[in-house]
Amino acid sequence: MQVISDVATDFHNQFGRFQGGLIDTYKVEDATLVLVAMGSIIGTIKDIVDELRAKGQKVGVLKVRSYRPFPKDEIYKALNHVKEIAVVEKAVSLGYGGILVNEIKSVFYGKPKTPKINGFILGLGGRDITVDTIHQVIKETTKAASEEKFVGLNEALIGGK
Repeated sequence: MQVISDVATDFHNQFGRFQGGLIDTYKVEDATLVLVAMGSIIGTIKDIVDELRAKGQKVGVLKVRSYRPFPKDEIYKALNHVKEIAVVEKAVSLGYGGILVNEIKSVFYGKPKTPKINGFILGLGGRDITVDTIHQVIKETTKAASEEKFVGLNEALIGGK
């Protein structure tokens, strides 16, 4: 993991931009709810974080840049103060659930501070992930017990209510 951090620092020193590392955080320092995700969805989430911050809500986002090796220590350090985590992902391992949410849960296993962690599987089958979808995730996180949910699917077709 140190190699990844060192290369990101070297790149920053050489070109003046930070384009790597293990994780990125955005407005996490005082957040009570943090959305965790990987990839292209981060831009949409940052826009929503800005919108909610303007309304006084303490929301942030953590981007996982390195899935393997998984940066458990860095994630714990960044999120050990939050009350709720919503893991947003576009991947599912059948019989296991969301791959990222299970990794995030493992970060807090056995630790003294454990936030409520909800997982959301979005965008399956090429479905769009919209601002409204992310707002739905935030709404579900604040009202639901810790669980995993599929979002944007026809529940009647998959055996739901």
